[in-house]
Amino acid sequence: ESKEIRQIILGNLVIEPKEAKVLKNNQEVFLTNMEYKILLMLATHPKTIFTREEILANIWDVNEIYVNDITLTVYIKRLREKIEDDAKEPKIIKTINSMIPNVYNNTGNQKSKIII
Repeated sequence: ESKEIRQIILGNLVIEPKEAKVLKNNQEVFLTNMEYKILLMLATHPKTIFTREEILANIWDVNEIYVNDITLTVYIKRLREKIEDDAKEPKIIKTINSMIPNVYNNTGNQKSKIII
């Protein structure tokens, strides 16, 4: 028997998965299908740090348009603009930058990870 999630509450944001609805301060927020998929994936795994590759693997559907890293950045930016009080200082969807050594030259390159 699987437990159905009725609501996910993230501060002033409420996600109602059954209705595929998102409310911010009790006002409906209209998200694209892809924005909603990203938000729901992150919100159902709180405090989990995802690499961009993991997010892409989780949201990509063979029947949809392929989403690449640059497109993912745009989706997350637009999502923040819709759900955050201040998109430049996000409190819900955060990006964590970490140095990961580059296989080719050990100098390290900037890799970002996303967390909710």
